[in-house]
Amino acid sequence: MAESRVRTPRQRERVKEKLRAEILEAGFDRVGFTDTSILKKERDYLEKRGPGPFEPTDLPPRTDPQSWLPNARTVVCVALSYHHPDPPKPNGPRGRLSKYCRGYDYHDLMLERLQIVADNWKNRFKVKSECFVDTGPPLERPFAQKAGLGRVGKNTNLIIPRLGSWVFLGILVTELEIEPDSPADYSICGSCRLCLDACPTQCLTEWELDSENCLGYLNQKFDDIPLQHREAMNDWLFGCDICQDVCPHNTRSATALHPEFAPLQEPGAYPDLKKLVHMTDQQFELWFRPTAADWRGPEALRRNALVALGNSQEEEAVDVLLETDFKGVLAEHAEWAKEQLACRFPHRKEELLRS
Repeated sequence: MAESRVRTPRQRERVKEKLRAEILEAGFDRVGFTDTSILKKERDYLEKRGPGPFEPTDLPPRTDPQSWLPNARTVVCVALSYHHPDPPKPNGPRGRLSKYCRGYDYHDLMLERLQIVADNWKNRFKVKSECFVDTGPPLERPFAQKAGLGRVGKNTNLIIPRLGSWVFLGILVTELEIEPDSPADYSICGSCRLCLDACPTQCLTEWELDSENCLGYLNQKFDDIPLQHREAMNDWLFGCDICQDVCPHNTRSATALHPEFAPLQEPGAYPDLKKLVHMTDQQFELWFRPTAADWRGPEALRRNALVALGNSQEEEAVDVLLETDFKGVLAEHAEWAKEQLACRFPHRKEELLRS
C-alpha cells in the first residue's frame, strides 16, 4: 500500500517500518528515508568548487533527485558494512590494499540487491524506481545524513553508530511516497582531529577534502604519481584507509558482518610486490576483476607496486627491481624506486644505479 493512501501518521509509520524491514531483509545493514528536495548547501558548494576527480562534470543533478527520476517522491539510502580486521602481514616486500577493495566488488552486489527491491515495488505498487551505487550523480553521504543514517565526520566520511565509516552506501529513488526519517543532527567529532593530523598528504581540513592530493585519488589516477607524494604513498597500492584507521568510532565498529568483503586469497590484503610488477594481463584479470580495484587496469597497479618497492624496508625489494626492464611510465617509477633503495641500502647502490 502506497503512503499516499494512508491517512493517519501511525499508519504511515507502520508502512515505513514494513518497507524498512523488507530492505534490510534484502541484505543491507541500515536503511533511511528522506524527501526529494534539493540539497541546497551542497549544490552551492559544488557550484563554487567545480567538478572534482572521478566526478560527473554536470553538477546540478548531483543534488537533485528529481533529475534522477521524474515524479520521484522518496530517496531511500542504504548502508552495508565492509569492515574486516587486518590479517597478519606476510614477510617480504608487500603492498597494501584499502579494505574496500580486498573482497568482492560492492557495486554489482549492492545494485543487484537494490534492484530486487525496486522490482518488487514496481510489481506491488506500480511505481518506478532507480538505483545507484557510487556510479551515478547522487551525493550519497549528505543524502544518507539527511535520511538519518549517520553524520559526515571531519574526514568527510559518513560515520554510522556501531558501524563507523567502514560502509558502502547506495541510493534507491522512487515514486513511492514514504514518511521521511529525521536527519542525523548529533555531534560526531567534537574536538577530535586525529584524522586531520594523520593524513600523510595533509589533504584534509575540517569537513573538507582536497581530493587531488588524497592518496585514494593519487594511486588511481593515470600517468605519473607526483614526486612529492611518492614517499607518502608508502605501501598503499589502491585507496588509503589512514583517516579511517585512526578514527575512534572505527575502533568500536562491528566487524566481519559480510564474508563477501573478506580479503580474497589473491590479491589478498597485502599483495606480493614481486608478483604485481611481473603480473600479466591474464593474472590481473584473475586476481583483480572480482574486486573494486580493477577499473584502472594492470598498469596503474604495476606503477603503484614500483612506488611501494621504492618505499620498502626489505632488501629483497632491490632484487625485484633488478630482475626486469620497465618501459614507459613504469620505467620512470622504477628509476625513482632504485634511487630510494640505493640510499636505504648503500651496499647495493652500485648495482642499482648501473642497472
